[in-house]
Amino acid sequence: MKTWRFLLLILAITVPDTVFSQVVINEVYYDHPGSDSGFEFIELYCPGGAGVSLSGWSIIMIDGRTGGSRELWAAGSGRVIESGGLILIGGDSCVVSPADLLAGSIENGPDAVALLRGSEEIDLARYGGDDPGCTAGSSLSRRPDGSGFVCSQPTPGLRNFHDLDLSVSFCGPLHVHCISVSSDIHVYLENRGLEGFSGNGFLTVSSMQEGFRSVVGSRQVSLSLNGGEGQQIRVNCTGLPSGISTLEICIETDGDTNPVNDRESISFNSSPGEVVITEIMYRPDGSGEWIELFNRSSVAVDLSGWSVTDRSGASGSIAGGVEIEAGSFLVIAQDPGAVSSIFPASAGMIMSLAGGWPRLNDGDGNGTAEEIFLRRSDGTMMESVVYRSMIGDEKGRSIERLSPELCSADRNGIWLRCGAAAGGTPGEWNYCHTGVIPVVGMFVSPEPFCPELDGMVRFTVAVGPTEISYGARLFDMSGREVSRLASGPVDAPAVSFGWDGRDSSGKRVVTGLYICVVEFTGSGGGVCRREKGTVAVWTGQR
Repeated sequence: MKTWRFLLLILAITVPDTVFSQVVINEVYYDHPGSDSGFEFIELYCPGGAGVSLSGWSIIMIDGRTGGSRELWAAGSGRVIESGGLILIGGDSCVVSPADLLAGSIENGPDAVALLRGSEEIDLARYGGDDPGCTAGSSLSRRPDGSGFVCSQPTPGLRNFHDLDLSVSFCGPLHVHCISVSSDIHVYLENRGLEGFSGNGFLTVSSMQEGFRSVVGSRQVSLSLNGGEGQQIRVNCTGLPSGISTLEICIETDGDTNPVNDRESISFNSSPGEVVITEIMYRPDGSGEWIELFNRSSVAVDLSGWSVTDRSGASGSIAGGVEIEAGSFLVIAQDPGAVSSIFPASAGMIMSLAGGWPRLNDGDGNGTAEEIFLRRSDGTMMESVVYRSMIGDEKGRSIERLSPELCSADRNGIWLRCGAAAGGTPGEWNYCHTGVIPVVGMFVSPEPFCPELDGMVRFTVAVGPTEISYGARLFDMSGREVSRLASGPVDAPAVSFGWDGRDSSGKRVVTGLYICVVEFTGSGGGVCRREKGTVAVWTGQR
């Protein structure tokens, strides 16, 4: 057996960037976001003046760590690649149906794939390590076709680069939008051509629903981009419909010779939708990570094949035959048994995901900890959530949605640290849940309040646009401070906190009327507003 590790070392020294061969490996797509299985592909290109018979040719993968090899493809008898032609060899989930299928998967590197004629090596593509290492969703592509490798957008079965080519794509992951609210759609324009691009373009954003198309946003842009350069553009969109629709972006320019990448579309839902994410345990203490879903609709929803994905693309899917009843919760967990043992009230409403688990980050230092995407089996984005670190170094405490009726696209604006003694409420109404988000003033529930029967009274107060922190205290009718209830930064349209009917020493208070005072601090550092509310308490003691 050949020692491929030694061969890789020799080729790293002797193979030039530009390969003059009758057939070359033109593109390698080896790392798909999420699971790679079925999406990978290898593209062959014949730059010579005549077609080439590929009978007896094959492609192997070489493991850069062990030096071992295995066959990915063998050409059938009579297989020919025409002059200037391309052959696509890919998995059964490839975005373009391949002419030939890969036998097995391509590793993510540092590895190599080699094109063989019998036992003679014709071409080699190395990646990972000190060689080009492309991010998930990009492919190793020759620029121009048949020349040196770069990382670029995948072009399965098509030319990698054209002379004049401006492409458009959604910039980063697209999130669900709020119903009846304008949204900024961020798109990325890239000059993928071999020549510089200078001129004007016209961006259009359209929404398609039930066969009807409407333009929801447009913008004229002036561009000057060298090859490989790009620019992020923001387009304000109004009139986005409620429910599920398809959003399409399109760029129109003069001289573009590749119309294939001039538009991109995605199917997604408005928020709040039928099924929403209501609680997240991202830093567990023994329970493992978990996410709570709630069906806010009036009918059962079939979740078969729905997937949960994080910002990195790590994903898992819900098994077939799983339904979430109207007005019910479902907890998806990294370890269902551990969740049940720590939160026994949630037993019977917990399930795991097939194929993996999204890694829920605690924070990245840039204000965003993680993004979670809930997609239907057909890929339609049904829900998306962005959250930041909200519990400090504490473990075993969840963050919870202020209300399932709030739009999840309100970045960092709907999540609160769970105040429940157990640290979370999987499969139950959230600790902060009131059902009412006040526009002004304070909402108190229940009122009157009986600690023995109700357990907790909750106060919810609307937050002003310039308020950055708050502190809440409770007083009796003589003005004596009874307890300090809560304090901290504000990052939601309201703050919500509870009281169990005890004073600061832990003693149950007597029956009477109590006053809650919330002081908000503005950007200048002083108290800018005080909000007051009363609660009648019945404890049986006078």
